[in-house]
Amino acid sequence: MMPQQYQTPSMHKTQQGFNLIEVLLAIMFFSLAFSGILLGTTSMINTASNGIKINEDNAVIGSMFTGVSATSAYIEASASQLIALGIPAQSRADNPTGDIATKQAVIIPDNTASTTDNRRFFFDRWVYSELNTPDVKTVQVNFYPTATATTPTKSIIKKLDCREECFAMGVNGSLYLPSFGQPCTGWSSGVNVPQARTMVLTGAGGTQNFQTDFRTNGTSPALITGNQLSLFDAIAGADPTTPTDKGHQVDNGITAEYWIEATPSIAYNLILGLRKMTDDQTYTISVNPGSAIDCNVLIRPRNCQRQIMTIPTNLINVNNNEAFSIKFGNIMPYTTGNYRGFHIRILSTGGTPASNPAVIHYIKKELANN
Repeated sequence: MMPQQYQTPSMHKTQQGFNLIEVLLAIMFFSLAFSGILLGTTSMINTASNGIKINEDNAVIGSMFTGVSATSAYIEASASQLIALGIPAQSRADNPTGDIATKQAVIIPDNTASTTDNRRFFFDRWVYSELNTPDVKTVQVNFYPTATATTPTKSIIKKLDCREECFAMGVNGSLYLPSFGQPCTGWSSGVNVPQARTMVLTGAGGTQNFQTDFRTNGTSPALITGNQLSLFDAIAGADPTTPTDKGHQVDNGITAEYWIEATPSIAYNLILGLRKMTDDQTYTISVNPGSAIDCNVLIRPRNCQRQIMTIPTNLINVNNNEAFSIKFGNIMPYTTGNYRGFHIRILSTGGTPASNPAVIHYIKKELANN
């Protein structure tokens, strides 16, 4: 029998737990891993915060553009300019201006002190059109570092294509006409009708000054100051829903005159909504009277600018006191001096004058596609 072997405690040792070096190493690795997570989380938070700020800034900038009404008759002007021109208050209210001539400040709330707030916008806004593209409006928002700075640090530009537009006569403000599929600029009656104005070049060397030189679609100053564009109201004070609910009414024998901006060398269609009062009246409508290239010739020139229509209402197949429309197709604007556009004259004659005024419901301008 083999003798039994015994082991003393010194001959067999079992390690219990972690030694200090292992603990320190574990803490170090955990710290490194946690630091990476912390840095990543901080970066994600900063990125999200910056994204929110960018979205807020873009929303503020976007509101500066959406604040411009493309259907305003005074889109290029500022309030101070219209006051200086003597435009009536009601007309200014119905046709908000586009220019912001005095520098404005917008502050987005932030957690920084007001004296160091870097989310403060100083801006002004110009709305203008180049001389040879008067119905393509440019909206330019300029941003400045301080309230007193005169040189912008950044400018953002947006174009508004107004080559297809309509004008609803006798209407305050703008009016959306489903039959036209677009909003129309309202030209109210009486002394509040927009007064036509062409561009006056006041910049150095005869150039355009975007802060002072502006255009306005409108009618003859003489008719406005004489209050001769009275209101035709087919619906007795109710809000208009169709293009022929309201209109301008001009006495028999008096010519209504309108001027509308248009880009040279582009063919347009002009559609006029008129009203047959009796069978005894005759409408005479002319576009660009004077020295423009004549369309009323045997072989019509492709670049013609001037046309006259004489329409006895007994030939119009509608009842008395009903509306009808006429169309001048493929006609180009007239260009002279600083004027680029259509000059439209409308005259009603014949019959009993009191029963046969000229009634103009709307003028629609569109690009000719053929």
